[in-house]
Amino acid sequence: FKYEDCNTGKSASNALVSKEDFVGTARYNQLMAALGLSYKADASAPIDNGGITNTEAGDVKDEDTVGLWSSDTSFLNRLEDPTSDEAFKTNFFTAFNQFEEIRNTDKLIVCISKGTTGACEAALDSAYADLAPFTCIKEDSDDECLQAIKSNKADLTVVGGNQLFTAFERYGLAAIVAESSSTDLGDASYWGVALTKKAMCKTVDGAEQGGPITGLDESLRGKKACHTGYRKTSGWYLPVGKLADEGVMDFDRWAGEADEEGVRVDAETVEKFWDDNVCAPGTTAGGPKLGGEIYGSPGGGGLCK
Repeated sequence: FKYEDCNTGKSASNALVSKEDFVGTARYNQLMAALGLSYKADASAPIDNGGITNTEAGDVKDEDTVGLWSSDTSFLNRLEDPTSDEAFKTNFFTAFNQFEEIRNTDKLIVCISKGTTGACEAALDSAYADLAPFTCIKEDSDDECLQAIKSNKADLTVVGGNQLFTAFERYGLAAIVAESSSTDLGDASYWGVALTKKAMCKTVDGAEQGGPITGLDESLRGKKACHTGYRKTSGWYLPVGKLADEGVMDFDRWAGEADEEGVRVDAETVEKFWDDNVCAPGTTAGGPKLGGEIYGSPGGGGLCK
């Protein structure tokens, strides 16, 4: 049978898969050595379970019970340049385009944490129906939407500030399109500002005011403060993060006390920096008090009124 001339395509066989950053590490090299692929591109697959007599030990070539190589595997081939898209599609997964043609007919799954899926789908259909198909799912929080993308339950979600940091740092996700007020990517952001009475400033535009505050610095210690909310972007992450980054707030100093009280370190540090004269509305399961209980100075909430 002339299958090379008469066929529907050629799909890749099973392959061992890892994260891209695993390739080239010491553990990757250790694995290649174990498989006999350190210095050559192919090696014979194990014949049996290596002589193990334990009755619970399965055959490494029994994918139904062990989860590794198929029973008809004779050789293992090391893939050259495994992190290259071109090498993957051209040298190994040559039917990639055939798979892609079918997968491209699937709807893009958008995850939302507010509103309804019906309203989401109606809006997307109205705006983009002729260009791309969409469907919507709903999770309880932005974080759960990020997890849904990580686990391939969803394709897309929109988040900002804190959750953008989480998407990149914790879940390894990529920001692909940013909201902006102009065609300049530099405008795909907004500035956080700290407000105070003019009389509290030492100077304003070079003119002496006689106040005690010289800027976002040590001169703020012990003053009264109101944040828009605990771990809000412009009300917490930007000012508190800047004070900590510049060494004005010392998280390490209050870490021990925070641990004893069951409080997030940043919350304890902020409370001490303002000498308990602080308000940051909003309590979540993640803090300020671990477990979600109300936390703060007895009269602190009044500062926000």
